[in-house]
Amino acid sequence: MVSLVAASLVSTEVRGWAAEGEPLLKNRIGMSYRPTFLIRASFRNIGSAGPASNPGLAAADQDHTYDDGYVKRDSATGDGYTWNWGYQSASQTPGNDTIAFHSAQSRGDGRLDNISSEPQHGLEVTYERWMGRLADNGNWGWAFAFDYANVGIRTDRSARATGFRTTDTYTLNGVVPPQPPYNGSFNGPGPLISDLPSRSGTSLPSGALVTGRHELDADVFGVHIGPYFEFPIDDRWSVNFSSGLALAVVNSELSFSESASVGGVPVGSMSGSGSKADMLFGGYVAVNFSYALSPRWNLVTGVEYQGLTDFKQTAHGREAKLDFLTGVSLKAGLNFSF
Repeated sequence: MVSLVAASLVSTEVRGWAAEGEPLLKNRIGMSYRPTFLIRASFRNIGSAGPASNPGLAAADQDHTYDDGYVKRDSATGDGYTWNWGYQSASQTPGNDTIAFHSAQSRGDGRLDNISSEPQHGLEVTYERWMGRLADNGNWGWAFAFDYANVGIRTDRSARATGFRTTDTYTLNGVVPPQPPYNGSFNGPGPLISDLPSRSGTSLPSGALVTGRHELDADVFGVHIGPYFEFPIDDRWSVNFSSGLALAVVNSELSFSESASVGGVPVGSMSGSGSKADMLFGGYVAVNFSYALSPRWNLVTGVEYQGLTDFKQTAHGREAKLDFLTGVSLKAGLNFSF
């Protein structure tokens, strides 16, 4: 982040020094291209969907719909039986004078971690003020920087969430079910089964497959300030070390589009978006190399680590987190002394 000021230059022709050892040019401004790597995102609480069917209350004389059939009221309501039912698979009749129906849903506990998209492109503007001399031809001063980056991270990866399956079992009362698929009607007639379900539920860890898109698009405006210490390598090259306080304002939008299935049966879809702005705090450490083209102009390149607090936001129960603690930035630019 910090580029070399004219004070670190040894040659008076190139460096712009006065005879008494004080630089003629004590101020420096610069602009650099600043790509950032290793910023990671995670998406959590994803996959909440379903059920696609409606099993209703576990009571008689109700309409119940399932992923693999239905048991509804018929024209002779209130007698404890119905011919308005249908099912899809022979596996629903295990041979114990019962028939089972199922309704599945996906819990919202899926997660996607360690998502990145590199590099995150940005710009940096710097101002440096020479303050004094150090031993061994070194110099020190204060450096200020403003940087901007657009952090866009998108993933189409699938995730696993907990599935939950509701099972309702009905008594056949000796009825031999017609071959599936079978669909009875409201008016009938047809084979009569009990309309009172016996209900149970089963949790299915990692039983739900969540597919779709999850995206985080953030504008990051950063400011940092700290002292720098610089030392000449030869009459044109110098190395510069700096560290200090870093602040950033993040303005982000989270969007998602999900579809979930349990055991290959679609249970529902969900999409949404939300925005949030927040301020983050942290610090930075930078090492830069400078090449003097003239007393006023020099090229600069370097590397910077900037650690900031995590950024989190939610939208429709989904949570996204940006992890800036692992981010490393490079820079390449041009500086002007005055």
